[in-house]
Amino acid sequence: MKEFEQAQRDDENLSKIMDWLQTDPEDDTPWPDVPMDYTKLKTEFTLNRDGVLFIFAPFKSDIYLEDVDNAAGLKIMVPKSLQDKCLALVHDYSSSGHGGGDVTFERLRRSFFWVNCRQDTVKYVAKCDRCQRCKPIQRKPKGLLQPISAQIGRFERIGLDLMGPKPMTTNRNKFILVIVDYATGWVEVVPLRNAKILTLVPHIMRFFQTYGVPRYIVSDNSKQFVSNIYNALCENAGIIPNRTFPYHPQTNYTERINRNIKIMLQIFTSEHKHWDRVIGNINFALRTAPSATTGITPAMATFLKELRPFWTTETLLTTPLLTQNDHMTH
Repeated sequence: MKEFEQAQRDDENLSKIMDWLQTDPEDDTPWPDVPMDYTKLKTEFTLNRDGVLFIFAPFKSDIYLEDVDNAAGLKIMVPKSLQDKCLALVHDYSSSGHGGGDVTFERLRRSFFWVNCRQDTVKYVAKCDRCQRCKPIQRKPKGLLQPISAQIGRFERIGLDLMGPKPMTTNRNKFILVIVDYATGWVEVVPLRNAKILTLVPHIMRFFQTYGVPRYIVSDNSKQFVSNIYNALCENAGIIPNRTFPYHPQTNYTERINRNIKIMLQIFTSEHKHWDRVIGNINFALRTAPSATTGITPAMATFLKELRPFWTTETLLTTPLLTQNDHMTH
């Protein structure tokens, strides 16, 4: 934290605010000569025990946060010299998932803040070369599943889908099983060597053992999900299978997730034989991505707390910015 304080001290505006706070602000100490955007936030600034500058800027889910570094609602003020690194951490790394502008900003403001950080985030994402090359032009598709009803209990209705075959990895994986909970958006992405139902069942059962047996499973009409083994699994567990129509697979919620997975795999894998190495981080990115409608992450909806990210404030000081060749490593 001492190094971070020094980085703030080297910032022209933050250093003036820190000096002001170290005096007695109630003792008629003149407010420093800083831009008006800082003046509007005058009453929200504070220093922690290490002398690091924070701002009180709470948002929706702060009430649930179990943050070991600071109280809910307090965000660290990022000096200008570290803002690009901060944006890289919450956007470029595979555990962040190269989200869109809104998602990236929601990630950022859980821990960080600076004046005009939303605008800077949107500009950063818009200029991201990998996002430009790998993401399709966003249009509002017709007939897609509407936002999930709050009346559905957590892990009462889940979706199953298969992706592949993909190029075989060095671990001999060729397929991906996607399991998603309709109420929370919690996702399990599992690499598979083959798509046989006997290969799928242990992973489906492990999901049941972890989160409970659902009442409904939504899937398409692939042969695995109409097989006798699958039907017996549903019948024995008291599950009602719901199958989507072949001409309208978008009614399966996992189709949305699949599009994001495909984009992430394209962004983070430079070699086809290693795509399964980033599956763990893709899981993390999907589980910590805020909903566009509620602002709540699948992790928060599932556990009533956020998952702590891999990076910390110290990471801003020690981690270099990623080059295009670095994405696979991270």
